[in-house]
Amino acid sequence: MTPYSILNLTKSKRVVLYLSSDEKIRYKGEKKDIQKLIPYLKEHRGELIRILKDETVILQNLADIGETDQIIIDSVLDKCRLDRDAKQIFMDRNTFDFTLKGCINDKTRKSLEQSTGY
Repeated sequence: MTPYSILNLTKSKRVVLYLSSDEKIRYKGEKKDIQKLIPYLKEHRGELIRILKDETVILQNLADIGETDQIIIDSVLDKCRLDRDAKQIFMDRNTFDFTLKGCINDKTRKSLEQSTGY
């Protein structure tokens, strides 16, 4: 199982992964689902931490422009998991501000909806 397939599985099981302040992976969800995931989380710990750090930056950038629509936020994260170029745009503060500020609700929203099926 790859780190991205683990993230998709956690999403389908409604298990939330996040980083603690000391950069440890924490989780919320049904205990039975978490127990099944623990071996995979341990195996891919380093890569999952890197991904979760990157997603924290992306989430902060979205919050900074006032994006609160959870469907759009989830779509952006899904898109960034599949597309490295999109990930760089959403992570790079200067590019992000120039490219997306003020237009996430228009062209970008439609593009994300089409590319992710939401």
